[in-house]
Amino acid sequence: IQAAYRGHRMRRRNNAKQQQEVKPTIEYECFEPERPKSTNEMYTEENKTLEVVDVPNRFKVLKSKRAQLESDRTVLVHRLQQLNAEISLRRREEKDLWKKKYIVEKNTALSLTHTSDIQRERAIFRLNDATKCNDRKQNSKLHVIS
Repeated sequence: IQAAYRGHRMRRRNNAKQQQEVKPTIEYECFEPERPKSTNEMYTEENKTLEVVDVPNRFKVLKSKRAQLESDRTVLVHRLQQLNAEISLRRREEKDLWKKKYIVEKNTALSLTHTSDIQRERAIFRLNDATKCNDRKQNSKLHVIS
């Protein structure tokens, strides 16, 4: 009877402790979200659950993850190099186009100034010829009249 009574008392204490422990965590969860565990805490929890036999398997998994990450890295580096080459090619092409446009504009500006010089000279010759012709006409009229 005493042993049964002791067992009954122990169960009551354990149930009371469990209810007291559960109640604050429920209130805590309701009012505030659970803080995320740090990587150190997660690592220690993982190591507590791992057994010595599981270490080689974990090592294999980590090794395969590392190999996968390295291959992903090489793919990314290769892709970035391709993008960099494409960008530099486009920049070079744009630079060449700009130079060509600049040279064309420069040549047209020079040719325009050259043609304007030629036109100015022609205008001067025409005016000179016109004035000479006018002078001749007036001189001829004077000779005819006199």
